[in-house]
Amino acid sequence: MEKEQKYKSITPTLFLFLLVFGLTAAEVYSFGRVPETIIRVAVMRDAERVNIGNDSDFNIIDVKSGRRKRLSARICEVQAVPEGMKIEGAEFGDFVRFVSQSDGFMRVNERQYRDTLLLRNDGGRITVINEVGLDSYLYGVLPVEVSPGWPIEALKAQAVVSRTYVLNNLGKYGESGYDLSDDVFSQVYRGADVEAPKTNQAVNETAGKVLSSGGEIKRVYFFSCCGGYTEDISDVWGSNITHMEGVVCRYCTNSPRFHWEVHITPGDLEERLNRAGYGIGNVKNIKPAGRTNSGRVDELRIKHSGGVLKTTGHRFRMAVGPDVIKSAMFSVRDSEPDFSFHGRGWGHGVGMCQWGAKGQAQNGKGFREILDFYFPGMDVEKWSY
Repeated sequence: MEKEQKYKSITPTLFLFLLVFGLTAAEVYSFGRVPETIIRVAVMRDAERVNIGNDSDFNIIDVKSGRRKRLSARICEVQAVPEGMKIEGAEFGDFVRFVSQSDGFMRVNERQYRDTLLLRNDGGRITVINEVGLDSYLYGVLPVEVSPGWPIEALKAQAVVSRTYVLNNLGKYGESGYDLSDDVFSQVYRGADVEAPKTNQAVNETAGKVLSSGGEIKRVYFFSCCGGYTEDISDVWGSNITHMEGVVCRYCTNSPRFHWEVHITPGDLEERLNRAGYGIGNVKNIKPAGRTNSGRVDELRIKHSGGVLKTTGHRFRMAVGPDVIKSAMFSVRDSEPDFSFHGRGWGHGVGMCQWGAKGQAQNGKGFREILDFYFPGMDVEKWSY
């Protein structure tokens, strides 16, 4: 079911005024019930220096003092110094905003971004933050999270889920001065360079649409391939959310990771687990001791020279490496001299299966039907803000 919600929001003028005083986007958003569409994404961290450029004139604004400097089209080097930042031989404070004077993209070491850039000196290291409109941000997310060549209804489903994820995670890194990171710990974001017409179309055709219940935007997740069954969120993170219970999915069998196999030596496993803080000895044996309703490993017992380690399949996967152990739906054999893992799916398994969404779209399902399948009981609402 689709509804439209209209809520009070702050004006763009007030938004920019508040940004000048260094508030995070989440703090700014608290002035209205629904977030404005501007979000802050950290696109570079812990840099000594960075090159910022534009193909047209742009302004450099010292956020705290209000001092401005206009530069013609060029690339300029920004260097962290004890008092703030040095740009083109001039010293600025520790918060500097770069604003294009045209519709051109700003560049960070040759990668292009829409809208504005905010640079912060954090203890002698530079953090680069892209202040970007929500849908412009999604333009740079969708082509990385899914293939632009997929059916449009699958792309539209991804756009709605990604938009919902953003609005539910505003201020996730508020203490660091931004809302989201540009990696897998938020959503992978690569700016304007990766934009594609078809994924932009999916964002535009779902403008404002989110998943919600009772007038509130809810938590949602997605992942690559479920291997036949999505996972109940309570079996992964312990949360009890009714719209993210596991479902049987028969639509992702064409995923290249529907089946996977990997061989890992005992020494490699020991090193990876100890790096994650487990403190184990030589690995002797690995056995699943319990499974969830979806077939993923619920309890794993690892016998080693110092005793027996008990952990969950999810924690084991994250410790060894989520790109190595593709999912917690696996079996394991001692196949001298390695341990042989055979599994299905890729990702944590909670929420929307991206390859399943593709399969459903290929079978003629629309994006609302896809979302109803993976998030039963949720509404697709259009929020005007």
